[in-house]
Amino acid sequence: MSAIVFKASMDKMTKIVTIGVALLIVAVTIVPAALDGFTDLSLMFLMIPTIVVLGLAYIWAPRHYEIHKDRVVVVRTIGKVEIPRKDITSVTLPGKAAMAKTVRTFGVGGFFGYYGSFYNATLGNMTWYATRRSQPVLLVTQNKKILLTPDDVPRFVRELGGAEPDSQSVVKN
Repeated sequence: MSAIVFKASMDKMTKIVTIGVALLIVAVTIVPAALDGFTDLSLMFLMIPTIVVLGLAYIWAPRHYEIHKDRVVVVRTIGKVEIPRKDITSVTLPGKAAMAKTVRTFGVGGFFGYYGSFYNATLGNMTWYATRRSQPVLLVTQNKKILLTPDDVPRFVRELGGAEPDSQSVVKN
């Protein structure tokens, strides 16, 4: 069985945040350095970490997801994340109420996506590899909770062995 690929498109808010943050970083670091003719060393030293941070945020952001016979893969520009299917105990579609008041504990919150460590009182600690805030799929494994946002949620859940999802479906393996 070859991999089934699921797109992970950014929502409008993620696109706005990404463009806004990138423009802000450019305006604060690169523009002043360019106006000064790139002679101020302090601005040059600001540019290097800025470019590194932009690059790291981009390469760690989720691009798409793959479902293989034995694993689910989060594909990023660098470093795929593999989740063994045998470790997945349930697939849940948390509603808005369950996702309310989620806080980022360590990660990115909108710049090329939402990824890293997140927490809320209802679901506890989670690792996100998301590109938008709507239609999340929560994979509960033996060790952690992983939130993904494939474009085609019903097919994604079906391919993991579940029925057609509604707003609160749970699929047990």
